[in-house]
Amino acid sequence: MKLRIFITATIMLISFSQLWAVPSVALFSVQSRSDSINSLIIESERIIRTTVKSFGRLELVETNTLIRAGSSITLSDVVPDRYFSISQQAGADATILFSIHQAGVVSYGELIIEPHNQLLSGYARRIRVESKILRNIPYLLQRELIKLHKEMPIFYKQIEIGDNWSVINAGTYSGLQTGSEYRTGNGSRIMVETAGRYESYVVIRNAIDQQDSITLYANTDEPLKQCNKIIKANIKRRYGAAENYSKRREPVKQYLESLIIVNPLGNVLLPGYGSYINTRYMGFESPHPSSVNMIYTASLYLTALLYVPVKTRFDGNFFPWVQDSDKSDKVLRRQQFLWTMIPLTFTVSYLDHLAIQYRKDSVLPPGFFHAATPYVHSLFIPGGGHFYRGDRVSGWSYYAAESAAFYFAFTAESDKERSMALYSLGGLKVLEFAHLLFTKSSFDFYHKEFDSSSTTSFISSLGADVNGGPMIMAGAQLKF
Repeated sequence: MKLRIFITATIMLISFSQLWAVPSVALFSVQSRSDSINSLIIESERIIRTTVKSFGRLELVETNTLIRAGSSITLSDVVPDRYFSISQQAGADATILFSIHQAGVVSYGELIIEPHNQLLSGYARRIRVESKILRNIPYLLQRELIKLHKEMPIFYKQIEIGDNWSVINAGTYSGLQTGSEYRTGNGSRIMVETAGRYESYVVIRNAIDQQDSITLYANTDEPLKQCNKIIKANIKRRYGAAENYSKRREPVKQYLESLIIVNPLGNVLLPGYGSYINTRYMGFESPHPSSVNMIYTASLYLTALLYVPVKTRFDGNFFPWVQDSDKSDKVLRRQQFLWTMIPLTFTVSYLDHLAIQYRKDSVLPPGFFHAATPYVHSLFIPGGGHFYRGDRVSGWSYYAAESAAFYFAFTAESDKERSMALYSLGGLKVLEFAHLLFTKSSFDFYHKEFDSSSTTSFISSLGADVNGGPMIMAGAQLKF
C-alpha cells in the first residue's frame, strides 16, 4: 500500500499539470509622463520580478491573466483601488503596486503591498523611499521586498491527502529538500519524502491543516548584501572623492600622501594654517578654515619649541633627546611629551579641516566604504576615526582625553603612576573603538541616501494614464 501511494505521488510530481505554490501576487506599476522615468520603471519591474521569484514565497500572476481580468470588470476611478480590483478578479492573493517620480532634485519610489488573503494579512506595507540618486530607487524598493521575505514562511495547501501522508503544493522552488523535516505554523511536523519543483510528497508526523505554512525562512543575507553593494556603488559615484573633488585616479593614495608628507611639512612652515591650505591638495577649491583649530595648533607647536628655552632661560639644550645640567628630568619629560604631540596635533588639525569640508560640500572621504578605515585612523591618531567620519566634537574630545593620559604617562614620578596613566590611555582607546563600532558617521547626506526613508505613512502620487485607465507593465524590457 505504501509503495502504491509513493508511486502515485511521484507520478503527480512529474506530471505536466503544474500546481503552483501559493500565494499568488499581481504586480502593477504606474506610468510617468517622463520617458526616462518610464524606462526606470520597466527596469524596476524586472528587478522586482526577479526578487520575488528568487525566494519562492510568492508566485507572480501572468500579465495576460491580469489584462483579461481588467477587461472583464468595471474599473474604479480611484487609484490604487482599480489595481486591487483587477488583482482580486484574477484570483491573486495580494497586490504589489509601485511608482517612481521626481520632485526637484529628489526622486521617490512608492510601494504598496495589499493582501487579499488572510494568510498574508501581516505583510501589508505602505512604503516610500527617496534619494537624490534616481538610479538607486529600484534597489531601495528591492531592499524593502527582500526585508519583507526575511520572515515570510512557505505557505502551502494540501492537494492530496492519505492516512499519514499528503501532497502539498510547495517544493524545491520554495526551498524544501528531500529528506528534511519541517515544522508547520501550527506546530505540527512533516517529513519531505520527495520534493519536486512545485509539489512535495510528505509524511505527516501528526495532524496538519489543509492550508498552513512551513516555518522555513529564506536566506536573505546574500541578496541584501548584493543590493546594498549596488546602492553604495551609486552613492560612491555621486558623493565619492574621485568623482567630486580629488583630481587623481587614486584618491586614497593622494589622501595618504597629504596625511603623511604634505600636511606635516606644511604645518612645520605654517603651523595651523598649513592644515587649512593643505585641504586644497585634496582638491577642495574653497576650503573653510577653523580659527580655533589654527590658533590651538600654532600655540601647541610654539609651546613645544619654546618650553625649554623659556623654562631654562635659554641655558638648556634645545633638543628633547639631549639632557644637560640645566634641564631637569621633569622638564625633559615635559619637553619630550610636547615634541611627541607635534605630529599628532598636526594630523588632528588636518583631519578636522577635512571633516569641515566633507560636511560643507556633502562629499565622502577617500576610502569611506572600507569598513576598517576609521579604526585604522583611531589606532594611530587620538580621535582620528571620528574626525574621518565627520564627528568633530567626538574627535576633539578623544584627542584631549587621550593626550591628557599620555601626558601623565610621560611625566609620572613612579612606575605605579605611569602604569595607571597607561591603563587609562588603554581604556580611553577601547572606549573610542567601541564608540566607532556602535555609532554611525556624521554624514547625514549619506545616511539619507543609504537608509532612505521607509515609512508606513503612505502619501500616494500614483496616477492614471492619459486616458484615465490602469497601465499594466508588459512587453519588451528596456535596460536603464
